[in-house]
Amino acid sequence: KNTCLMMFGTLAKVKHYIRTTYGDSSNAYSCIEVPFQGVYQGNGAGPGIWLLVSIPIINMLKARGFGFKVTNVMTHEQFSFVCYAFVDNTDLVHAPTDDLGVPELVKEMQDVIDTWEGGLRASGGALVPSKSYWYLIHFTFRNNKWEYDSIDDSPGNLTIRDVSGLTQVELDRLEVSAARETLGVFIAMDGNQ
Repeated sequence: KNTCLMMFGTLAKVKHYIRTTYGDSSNAYSCIEVPFQGVYQGNGAGPGIWLLVSIPIINMLKARGFGFKVTNVMTHEQFSFVCYAFVDNTDLVHAPTDDLGVPELVKEMQDVIDTWEGGLRASGGALVPSKSYWYLIHFTFRNNKWEYDSIDDSPGNLTIRDVSGLTQVELDRLEVSAARETLGVFIAMDGNQ
């Protein structure tokens, strides 16, 4: 308890300076009435704290049947997962267990996102729309081969709430062939990021 009070008490009351490639700021900022919250970028305890926050949410998704499930055709062993998580970046994955059409799959994925977002909000976090995007991987058999569908072939939209939680925002959807320099869905653990 004392260790947590020392670490978070210090972080809540510390004076912050900005360091850039142009040098350090001469002006500091600190809390006036409401202490700062969160673990801050670069805190060595951050990944462990993110695990404590994210594991119950991941288990919540798994309990609702979301994720990707596959059975080994040779051994009949089943394997499933819900997401890829690295530090505070998480890529959610979902594939239906039944043969659904694209509209039904998009609806299921919206349920996945709403569940994830609800868990984050309950923990004090929020998704950041400008750092979030999605892909829909769907195949169609054309000219004797399976091909990825484009967005035009399989339309659909997903939304999240903005950081304030007041407005629904449509997520950017990328073509399956597109890539970004960043990883999937990003999480801000406080409303100020």
